Amino acid sequence: KIRRPCVNLFQYSDHHTYLSDSLNALRSLNSKLSYQKLMDELQLTSKSQIFRLLKAEPFVLSKELVYRLSAYLGHSPREAEYFHLLVAFGEAESESDRLFFFEQLKKVSRPIPKARFSGTDFQYFSEWYYLLSGNSSPIPK
Repeated sequence: KIRRPCVNLFQYSDHHTYLSDSLNALRSLNSKLSYQKLMDELQLTSKSQIFRLLKAEPFVLSKELVYRLSAYLGHSPREAEYFHLLVAFGEAESESDRLFFFEQLKKVSRPIPKARFSGTDFQYFSEWYYLLSGNSSPIPK
């Protein structure tokens, strides 16, 4: 099994650079991952495609290849969404499209806030009778 590269997708604003860094990181983690094996696993049709990916040379990625790359790199659902938007952003032809995809990238890249309870909050919600008594605090006055 190939290990996932230690490349943080959310730090990238260019999909070509991200793919190059990720695929090169994978090759450095797995010495048996040859160009041909990588090409076969990604179902690429020519060697020039793999070399362009590894050198961060721009070329238009098909939707199918974007899905295969995302799956191959082991993206979580949030990473997959960001990656698809990053490709769309990089390949957008109009300024309005680029702005739209940039705004979408900002939304997806923000970490999802987690609710945190203080010790008092946890104590309050831990017992049913605090809720029924109308007592706003579990701490005796």
